[in-house]
Amino acid sequence: MPRTCCPDARRICAASTALLCLVIIIATCQQIHAARTGGSLSIRESVKETPVAQWHSLFNVEFNETTVLLFKRSTRGKWWYDAASRNEVVYREDGRGDRYCGSIHAFKSTPCTHLVTAGNRYLIFPELDECCLCCNAADGCGILSPQWLQNSTYQGDVDLRGITTHKFYIKGLQPNYYFTTADELQLPVELDQWPNVYQSFDPSTFNTEPIDPTMLEVPDNCHSKCPISSICTLISSGVLLD
Repeated sequence: MPRTCCPDARRICAASTALLCLVIIIATCQQIHAARTGGSLSIRESVKETPVAQWHSLFNVEFNETTVLLFKRSTRGKWWYDAASRNEVVYREDGRGDRYCGSIHAFKSTPCTHLVTAGNRYLIFPELDECCLCCNAADGCGILSPQWLQNSTYQGDVDLRGITTHKFYIKGLQPNYYFTTADELQLPVELDQWPNVYQSFDPSTFNTEPIDPTMLEVPDNCHSKCPISSICTLISSGVLLD
């Protein structure tokens, strides 16, 4: 057993494992030191915990996105998410870089919105007055699962754009890296779906206001299917999983 200036800790350690003994010694000595100096330290503060990734169940946040598919594209956008009501809206100023929107208008720079509501995913091109039903939750393209970070692995803290962040790895169809602010809030900072999609969030725009109900209205002119040449056809037919 290691030597210690804390007799009480040594007596407890006599019936403890070596690792637990070390924790007890550190915590007890910290408490004694704090009492002598007028401060206070908890066991949690003396033994750092490994961060666990958190996904907010209700939020909206602005982002910048760079995609590398057939071409490199960059755009700005905003993401609204509500896990409880199973609603999600993702707006991009230019939809060409998105694999859904870009499969319909690959060479036309025009805004595109993903509207996911009532289990259906719609693609809306507001400036072109176009809308179509892409696929549904049964096809695997409902809202992003609230549990998608459940099996993530913490890979340390890194600096991104001057922000200290927690870095998490999530295995999917491709390696995914999710970065959050390194605090209890864990605000989104970046989501990299390597090597194709890089999404940088602006934490200062993050809030938890509900989605405006008018944003969840499906346009009256929405077609029941997207063009047969779109990625939606492959997903709904089961050829390609979302």
